[in-house]
Amino acid sequence: MQHKILKLNDIKSTNLQTVLEILLKSEGISRTELAKKMKCDNTTISRAVRQLIDRGIILQGKKSEQVHGRPRVILELNPD
Repeated sequence: MQHKILKLNDIKSTNLQTVLEILLKSEGISRTELAKKMKCDNTTISRAVRQLIDRGIILQGKKSEQVHGRPRVILELNPD
């Protein structure tokens, strides 16, 4: 049985695609919620989100109200 070796760029592309798929199915989601849905760490999410924001594909929306801690920034697809 042969194992396919994933290259770093393959993993990054898969992460970007997964973030976009989740955003397509939601009306906005925070980085923390994305990390939970994708079962990965916040650093992975932050890198993917930063790339998508830099490309103008997603936008940072309103902040959600939190009982404890910092308000979470809601991420949304750019309607343009």
